[in-house]
Amino acid sequence: MTDEETKHKKDHKDEDKKEKKHKEDKDDEHHEKKEKKEKKDKKKDDDEDKHEKKEKKEKKDDDEDHEKKKKKKKDDEDEDEDKHEKKEKKDKKEKKDDDDDDHEKKKKKKKDDEDEDKHEKKDKKEKKDKKDDDDDDHEKKKKKKK
Repeated sequence: MTDEETKHKKDHKDEDKKEKKHKEDKDDEHHEKKEKKEKKDKKKDDDEDKHEKKEKKEKKDDDEDHEKKKKKKKDDEDEDEDKHEKKEKKDKKEKKDDDDDDHEKKKKKKKDDEDEDKHEKKDKKEKKDKKDDDDDDHEKKKKKKK
């Protein structure tokens, strides 16, 4: 092989090496870009997932708060209603007691009035009887005198 052939072969070999290196560099670059893009996409997906989870949690918390408020409002209304019913029952009972008392007082007064009437009638009768007796006595004395 002549020097020129050797040089030509060497040049060709160098050229192949360069091309191979260039191809490897290009492949590496492509691979890096691909990895970078995948990493970026993954981060984007993760961020979206994180955001979604956060929104879901906030919604869940809001719903729970709303339910708690609704329940508390209902409990408060029930309690108010119970208080109102108890007050009505108490008022009703007090009115009944007052009415019963009034009725008893009226009954007693009526009985007292009747007793008083009886007593007065008895007194009148006794007075009349006594007067009649006195009149009779007087008449007898008068007759006797005659």
